[in-house]
Amino acid sequence: MAYLSKQTIVKALQCIKKVETKVSIPCLSALQYFLALDKYYHHLEAKPEAHVVNQEELSTEIYLDGGSKVAKKEFISYVSEVIAFDDGNYLKSFKELYTGTKSIQGTIQSNFFGGSSVEISRSSMEKVVYPQQGDKPLIYALRGGVYRDVSYYDNIQYYLPTLEARFSLALWLLRRNGDVQDVSIEGLREKLSFDYTQKLVDTLLPLADLQIDELKESFGLETDDTCAIIKKSDFLMTLNSEDFQEESLSLQQIYYGAPGTGKSREINMLTEGEKVTRTTFHPDSDYSTFVGCYKPHMEMVDMTTVIGETLKTVRDEKGQPRQERRIVYKYSCQAFLQAYIAAWQDPDRKHFLVIEEINRGNCAQIFGDIFQLLDRNEEGYSSYPIRTDADAEEELRIVFADKWGLDDEKAKEIDDLYRKHYPDGVTKDIKNGSLLLLPSNLYIWATMNTSDQSLFPIDSAFKRRWDWKYIKIAEGRDAETKELLNWIVKFKYEDEGKTFAFECSWWEFIHTINEKIAEANSSDDKKLGYFFCKPKAKGGKEIDSKTFVGKVVFYLWNDVFKDEENPIFKVIDGKNNPSFDDFYKEDEKGMTVVDTNALRVFMHNVFGEQSRLYTETELNTEMQQTEE
Repeated sequence: MAYLSKQTIVKALQCIKKVETKVSIPCLSALQYFLALDKYYHHLEAKPEAHVVNQEELSTEIYLDGGSKVAKKEFISYVSEVIAFDDGNYLKSFKELYTGTKSIQGTIQSNFFGGSSVEISRSSMEKVVYPQQGDKPLIYALRGGVYRDVSYYDNIQYYLPTLEARFSLALWLLRRNGDVQDVSIEGLREKLSFDYTQKLVDTLLPLADLQIDELKESFGLETDDTCAIIKKSDFLMTLNSEDFQEESLSLQQIYYGAPGTGKSREINMLTEGEKVTRTTFHPDSDYSTFVGCYKPHMEMVDMTTVIGETLKTVRDEKGQPRQERRIVYKYSCQAFLQAYIAAWQDPDRKHFLVIEEINRGNCAQIFGDIFQLLDRNEEGYSSYPIRTDADAEEELRIVFADKWGLDDEKAKEIDDLYRKHYPDGVTKDIKNGSLLLLPSNLYIWATMNTSDQSLFPIDSAFKRRWDWKYIKIAEGRDAETKELLNWIVKFKYEDEGKTFAFECSWWEFIHTINEKIAEANSSDDKKLGYFFCKPKAKGGKEIDSKTFVGKVVFYLWNDVFKDEENPIFKVIDGKNNPSFDDFYKEDEKGMTVVDTNALRVFMHNVFGEQSRLYTETELNTEMQQTEE
């Protein structure tokens, strides 16, 4: 069997990613549905029971009342196949990664069937094209059914305007085909026709175009004996963005910035689908809590007793040892060794050790001698291996004896890097636990709030072993769609017997309060980031008064303006010495609740004369009941 090589497939994916399309990025998602529908039609044509409407159209009966649920399920599976990586991740529009929390099948169900032309067509007697934006549709829906129109195949050139991009798409579709020994255009066309219609084959790999052979030669097609495993990380390598390339390659990186800027969020996005070990540093963190130590465990052990001077095992009437639960001490690997072991056991996959709030702990005390391992050579391994302490050595020997990820060829490759100082190599000592050395697939990333930098200052020797990525304060965007989140702060208050709703943009508040923080502190360290405070409801837009006062006002009072009197906290008339207690009151049940009238005054103090930045709307009784 011969498969297209990983290098060939990744190069094809890179070409698709970089091409300047003539349609919007969201419209590109139509391409994946078009390809899946073409594959479905190809399979229908091979079935004698296919529902033939005419020579050009075949009814899939997808989503019709009483239609084929099997057809719908099959179609969804084809969409998944078109955009799937081999690690459980998916492409989105061939330009981005799918980062939704729903399964890809659930997203297709809701986005394509529930919110697009298909759903609209259920109540229409006319064709509804997809995508509806622009004038270059790829498929159409009619009364809830999904159809193709062969004239739409010509529209592919607007989605992939270059022959190279269409050729690359053909290679991507052939990535799992296990019989591509013939890499001529004729051979590729034949293999592609196994799963797709001849019309699509002619569109992507036209025989009549003389440029196609030149393109094939310049592409340098390669094959391999095994099917390439294409992962999300391979896609990240194709991105044009320097930031993504840097973040996907940087072995040791600290994300720093003001609180709430989304440092952890960015790491989560970049490591989605990867193996991640996470820990948080704090003032009591030390070497043992980061690397490993002996800890008490409860275990079932044989009961023993001393008879005379001899230790005897206590047995039951059948002669079997009696057992009891007893505290025993065992070596317990902590976050560093957990990630270290996983990386050596699985050297073909990236492993991330993520340290939250790295400067809240004493890094010199926590890292100890493994600090030396942070110096990496050009191949990504530690430049200077260190000897393992006796306790950890025994644990590593046992773990690696059970599972070890290096084959002889890879071990020799690593050993050759260290022959000068280790003539016998290093991998045997790594495997037996006596030597510690960071592998090239172990990434150590950390977050740091600049507002906490006074807790445990990080010395320059430690700093220079990391890349530093500043996360600026910016308006929040949805991780998947990249659209602005548009969160608001909203609460009700009473005034002269009437109820009003106060509402302002969370981003406008951040922008305004950060100006006041800068004036008071002459620093960016204490400023607020967009994700400092979030709506309680999942997917919600509103930050309520309880959340706002408990997180935002308390932070401003206790951390930002604690050493000075600031007029924004004067929320009670005639009271010259404001206190945080002014933001709370007792309700009729004696419970402590937010005083929204005081909060309203606070907001007025913050915004000053910029009343255009907020609204105050009187609520009538009917509206109040609806809200409640």
